[in-house]
Amino acid sequence: MQFNGINSQLFLHKNSGLDKETIQKIQEVTNISLYKLEDYHQKHKPSLTPIIIINFNDKDFDPLDYENPNEPNKKLYMVTTQTPLHLRTTQLLKYGRLKGIFYQGQDIKQTIEGINSLAYGMSWLSRAVIDQLLSYYQSVLLRYAPPHTINLTRREIEVLMALKNGQSNYKLSEQLYLSEHTVKSHLYRIFRKINVKTREEAIVWAHHFLP
Repeated sequence: MQFNGINSQLFLHKNSGLDKETIQKIQEVTNISLYKLEDYHQKHKPSLTPIIIINFNDKDFDPLDYENPNEPNKKLYMVTTQTPLHLRTTQLLKYGRLKGIFYQGQDIKQTIEGINSLAYGMSWLSRAVIDQLLSYYQSVLLRYAPPHTINLTRREIEVLMALKNGQSNYKLSEQLYLSEHTVKSHLYRIFRKINVKTREEAIVWAHHFLP
């Protein structure tokens, strides 16, 4: 459900980085309500995506404080104000689901345009920030995603799952009803396929990529 095309609801942290005059101007021009974060539980409409606006310079803010463990799939987005122009990736990642950034000295017209875009479900991030985050997430995928060329058989997966628990070849053979020689043959092929050299490396791989 959407209200006049609006699909997000904006909440102002007590340290939002926006003064009263700016907040009033935004609401007058856009006709979009900016709610106080302390009224979240009374004002939030479940059909709308919540967005918290917070001053980047607030040192005590932690987005996890506003996550509801009873609603793990409920998305909660963050927008920073008074933000420095150049940011390290770690500074961006601090805010979790970062939806928008308003910089220090931002023009009121740009701020109004950004708030309006956010309310209608769009992001308000510069191309540089998008590229910075995309580069980071691509590096994470390359580092931890299993190669697409790996093709383990069902039996090899069973062996690797058992090895994941740190069992010896003898225990593996008993559990899987195989001879120790067959277990060794399976492990040899598995090691080559997943590009590891030791049992320890194979166990680490299994913990990363097997359920």
